[in-house]
Amino acid sequence: MRKRGVVSWVCKCGYSTIAPCSRVDDIIYLRTFEDSIADEVRASHCIEHIQVELVQTAVNNWARVLKPSGQLFIYCPDGRLIAQDLVENRINIRDFSYYLFGAQ
Repeated sequence: MRKRGVVSWVCKCGYSTIAPCSRVDDIIYLRTFEDSIADEVRASHCIEHIQVELVQTAVNNWARVLKPSGQLFIYCPDGRLIAQDLVENRINIRDFSYYLFGAQ
């Protein structure tokens, strides 16, 4: 079985890039990415940092760069666990807001 090659890109949403990568771009618009070039897109804990009005634009652009058979994976905070921590006084309302909405 042939191993699939992995190319890593880091797209920024206003924070500094911490990992070396082959390409850096804005996470919402992906201006330097052509249509239908990616087998998969993984958005890990970044959607909560995007302004609510721009979330649909970002998701549309993530889908735009996918090949027809590509997959989009979106990882985001677990609201239920965060709410449970708030109810059980393990975090305060400020932390709750930060964890869930990315300090928006």
